[in-house]
Amino acid sequence: PLELLSHLMSTRPAEILGLAKGQLEPGYDADLVLFDRDAVRDNAKMPDKGEPDAPPDGIPYVMVNGVFAVDDGVFQNTRSGSVIRY
Repeated sequence: PLELLSHLMSTRPAEILGLAKGQLEPGYDADLVLFDRDAVRDNAKMPDKGEPDAPPDGIPYVMVNGVFAVDDGVFQNTRSGSVIRY
């Protein structure tokens, strides 16, 4: 189920690395992705095809640290995240 997938891909790795991510709780980073599971499609093509970074379909909103990085499908170039080195 989708709930297990979310746990395995966000909450569990955050717990292992000791990061305040992966949960919607006070004190945790507000990193959220809103997607339509029936519409998600990867549009990226191999670099030799010319569009290795083509945006996906079905992911209209992404928040990083509480700031919209993608708003209504448009990349905002906010750079609100940070590099995680482990």
